Amino acid sequence: MDTETDMKPETPESGIQIAEATAADVPGIAQVRKASWRDTYPNEENGISKEAIWEYTQHFDHPDAIEKRQRNWDNGKSWIAKDGDRVVGFIYVTPSDNEINALYVHPDYLNGPELKLNIGKQLVEKAIEQLDDARNVDVWVAAYNARAIRFYRKVGFVMTTEEKSHKLIGRELKMVRPAAS
Repeated sequence: MDTETDMKPETPESGIQIAEATAADVPGIAQVRKASWRDTYPNEENGISKEAIWEYTQHFDHPDAIEKRQRNWDNGKSWIAKDGDRVVGFIYVTPSDNEINALYVHPDYLNGPELKLNIGKQLVEKAIEQLDDARNVDVWVAAYNARAIRFYRKVGFVMTTEEKSHKLIGRELKMVRPAAS
């Protein structure tokens, strides 16, 4: 895929471009992932300290971690959002499970006028195009991540009764986007 010619703005006024991610995008993805984890997951109420999240995420953008991810890159399951040359969001899906495994938008794009760019929505829409719409699409969210829960509801997901536990962020809730009828 020729990234230069295949990247097209989803909304001309936004300047945000959605494209299939490549191994070359891994450093930007790592930065978004690290910033998002540090912004989203510390939660003293649930016993998740800022220090624990900082410790857990310190390696996300380490050169060895980036090199390993680039070496093991599995193209075709990830898309990025770019603002100019900067990766500002990404989504990773597992088509065989019809599941969104990760969706992160850089915290700088979650407030103020940047929020109106709908980066998360654009990424979900791109991912949904690649998944089987005859099956439910699944996603797991931290139980205390009210922002993510509101977002997924706005893009058609509903809460289920399924739960699981993540070793660091605790209780996760399963949401599904029902199969197309």
